[in-house]
Amino acid sequence: MKISTLSFLVIVGSVAAAAAAPTEDEPVSRDWPGTKPPAIKMLDSIIAREQGVVVDPSVRTSVIEGGLLLLGISEVLEHMDLNQELKVKYESYLNLVMSGLIPVLMNATTDATTPLDEFSVGTEFIKQYHKTGNLTLLSTIQTLHEADFLRKRQSDGSYWYYVYPNVTTQDGLFSIPSFLSAYANEFDTDNALAAYQTSALQFANVIDRCLSHSTGGLLYQGYDPTRSFNTWGNLTSRGHSLSIWGRAVGWTCLGLLTTLDAIPNTPATKEVRKQLHTIFVRLMSAVVRSQDVSSGAWWQVMDLPNRQGNYLESSATGFFAYSILRGLRLGYLGKAESWRDSGDEFSETQYRKSADRAYDWLLNNAVLDLGDGTLGYNLTVDVCSINSTTEFDFYVTQPLKPQSLLGEVGFLLTDLERQLAKK
Repeated sequence: MKISTLSFLVIVGSVAAAAAAPTEDEPVSRDWPGTKPPAIKMLDSIIAREQGVVVDPSVRTSVIEGGLLLLGISEVLEHMDLNQELKVKYESYLNLVMSGLIPVLMNATTDATTPLDEFSVGTEFIKQYHKTGNLTLLSTIQTLHEADFLRKRQSDGSYWYYVYPNVTTQDGLFSIPSFLSAYANEFDTDNALAAYQTSALQFANVIDRCLSHSTGGLLYQGYDPTRSFNTWGNLTSRGHSLSIWGRAVGWTCLGLLTTLDAIPNTPATKEVRKQLHTIFVRLMSAVVRSQDVSSGAWWQVMDLPNRQGNYLESSATGFFAYSILRGLRLGYLGKAESWRDSGDEFSETQYRKSADRAYDWLLNNAVLDLGDGTLGYNLTVDVCSINSTTEFDFYVTQPLKPQSLLGEVGFLLTDLERQLAKK
């Protein structure tokens, strides 16, 4: 496994104990010192490093990192008890991150040829426009809406994730479905139901093509219905890629939650919300079943958990723990209705235990005390492009990225949900 060195060195040891490998910095203690919640400490650390302020389109994760960071900050502002000083600080940083993202999203033609990641930013822009009426945000939102019409789609209605011909991926499910739904709810209510159905179709198509029966419901990263994407080699009969990558499944979990957030709960939306809820419940059941028994974390390649070279990965673990906890808070998981109507396999207590074990692993292995008053974060893989073999060896040899927003914000959101569960 190649290691990326940015601000410090992450050392990964033997395969079986990868998640517990020593690093140059000491893991944060399970018992948090002082009164500041870890979510706040992590957000303050992100701000101290000025992460997410400068968006470099050539860095393939920078835009989706921005969308995820906006989600994290807005959730903190909405749900945590903040004094006025912190509220002003976080609102100012939210605006700063948005200001950095706007220039790279203002050309609809260009937006139509970039990854779907940009629409994750659009969803958060819609939320902020609804609150503030900011016309610059509105202009950017409308540009993204125009870009939506220019995007290429499969014959089954799914979006191409990027420029790779006929390739749809889970990575896009965090971005496009929630944007379509949020835009329709805010600006196009006459056609909203059709937009909600299109959003649900994105998930349903991935389930149809990428579901792994041998793992009980996990999902391969993407698919090509034409079975012509030569980079993948011998395609399966359904045209899906070859391995189950943890963070890709995590993007789908987050995307289901943000899309359900964007679709109002009304009689007219009952069926589409039920469809999304069922997909979420069944996917989360499969995720919990695949959790590593000894550590509580999840593997980089989920369908080959103990294979030589595999390791426990922190961004997927954070995404899954957050999705479980938020699903519990919103009543999606562990309820009689979810057992009866959606095939839920676990009780509320079992889900919470799963999330707690994952959180403990994150706090004791992924979160680092950098010794300068800030927190660091490790064991997060950088980019795992769909434009690859998608075989096991590809995923386990991609570099790790210290202080990756994809890991940091996943942990922040997980800790935030734990704080809310205590209220």
